[in-house]
Amino acid sequence: MFILGDTHGNFTYLRYLINTIGKKGPIIQVGDFGMNNNVNPMEALLYGLNKLLGEIGTKLYVIRGNHDNPYFWQGNHIYENIQLLPDYTIKEVEGKRVLFVGGATSINRKVNANYWADEKFVYDKDKTFEARDIDIVITHTAPNFVFPIGINGTVKHFAQNDPNLITDLYMEREQMAQMCNVLMDNNDITHHFYGHYHTNKLTEFEGCDFRCVGINETHDLRV
Repeated sequence: MFILGDTHGNFTYLRYLINTIGKKGPIIQVGDFGMNNNVNPMEALLYGLNKLLGEIGTKLYVIRGNHDNPYFWQGNHIYENIQLLPDYTIKEVEGKRVLFVGGATSINRKVNANYWADEKFVYDKDKTFEARDIDIVITHTAPNFVFPIGINGTVKHFAQNDPNLITDLYMEREQMAQMCNVLMDNNDITHHFYGHYHTNKLTEFEGCDFRCVGINETHDLRV
């Protein structure tokens, strides 16, 4: 399987990628796919991608990022070959059980025209505890014990006009850490992939590889 980083609506590149690597295995995309408010054009785009994937003979699994309209991740956009998966969906992909959890907080939420109040990651304690036999976790943001650590200058810039931003970001990553700790206690998770931070970075933590995948980057996972 291939793990694909944030694409931010670069569907021309996505089609190229499907044609290039699609025959080698399914593709999992980690959010910020590029689904905006223009519902009808987006619906047509999904139908087209589903058709192309069918011709190639592969599947594309996608979680929501903070720059994706959550409307498309309510369970109504799961086609045969492209699936926009609701949070806490579990799928078997190439013999591995994969947990998918999207969402994150936009640091530019005060100035972003495509901001959705329900974009953030939501920690569901019950669904997390019930998840069993999970091998791989896919999220958009990351727990606070892996890269990136702390608050950078870009976040501080946006926080000047958003006094709750830093607190919300700390809380979100702490809740993601709580989710990950429960999952790791109850499962033998080998890999956790995420995007959002636009950088390729590997962190090893308690026997699990946490990998941040860069923009338009693909990681070929052989497990």
